[in-house]
Amino acid sequence: MRRTADSLRVAAAMLGMLAAGMASGAALFADTDELAVVLELPLQRIIRDKLDQVPQPATLHYREADGRLISLPLQVRARGNKRLRSCALPPLRLEFGPDPPAGILFTAQDELKLVTQCRRQSQYRDYLLLEYLIYRAYHLVTPASFRTRLLSVTYRETGARGAPRTAPAFLVESVDEVSQRLQLRRVRRNQLSSREMDPAQMNLLELFQFMIGNTDWSAHSPSAGDSECCHNGRVLGPAAGTGALILVPFDFDESGLIDAHYAAPSPVVGAGSVRQRVYRGSCSHNAQVPASIRRYQELRPEFERLFATGGPGGRATRRAVDYLRGFYAILDDPRQLQQQVYDACRSVS
Repeated sequence: MRRTADSLRVAAAMLGMLAAGMASGAALFADTDELAVVLELPLQRIIRDKLDQVPQPATLHYREADGRLISLPLQVRARGNKRLRSCALPPLRLEFGPDPPAGILFTAQDELKLVTQCRRQSQYRDYLLLEYLIYRAYHLVTPASFRTRLLSVTYRETGARGAPRTAPAFLVESVDEVSQRLQLRRVRRNQLSSREMDPAQMNLLELFQFMIGNTDWSAHSPSAGDSECCHNGRVLGPAAGTGALILVPFDFDESGLIDAHYAAPSPVVGAGSVRQRVYRGSCSHNAQVPASIRRYQELRPEFERLFATGGPGGRATRRAVDYLRGFYAILDDPRQLQQQVYDACRSVS
């Protein structure tokens, strides 16, 4: 009974975002239209010294919907783990000043992750756009998710006369903003157990990771070298008192749906390819699977439309949609569902 009550409290808190009007970040993340920006920064220095992750002064230029040209001073630094080391253009963190002006897209923003196109080759554009769509797909599943905003970024080297470079990128909502939107709080812990997690919310996440073929995550332990649980997820809990926790996932570039050439399955799952789905859900959540499946069946038309019309196009889009259909083929086949989900669950405490 207590776990049911906790689940209801978590659900009520997430629904509270609707009543709150999504005040935090509403302007920036409520719109799915691509936003064109110019980022003026010492890019070559940031790339050269990317492992140091030292903030560098920059200016973000863009136009508001009413035509006003906005120029925001900020600090930019490289960030990330695997992509920090392997990308020619690493992911960036945008650190805004004390308070961006009121009445603009970036009002009340503090720090935002910018997911960049890792390399110039066209397949990296495909990877980026598919990861952006995965974030959007999970937001269709649950509001306990990071919202994103697609950008067309023109990178202009500070003080240089050379031709600027333009590439797609996307911003990721901050964890503080997600917490505020859901009326929850961030929970910083080194380890978590399944007993502490909201089972309904957790199973939606487990089935989503299975759908996209992602094993690069954990609901129990932090990333290597990090002290905060969890690997590629942030933990939120009730704003006051105790209760069930939820995990908000991020970083999906290692998923089978994207099938990046550098991606590899987690070594703990024993899969031969990221295209091979491995269910990593807890056996304690098996009772939640039927309700989760109903949710995913309801969303199937929206998922297919999202990836068919919003993706990179061509072969990358066709393969992504086909991969999604493979997930639904498992859901529709009782034998496969039993073998690949129920029987494949993990006995974790």
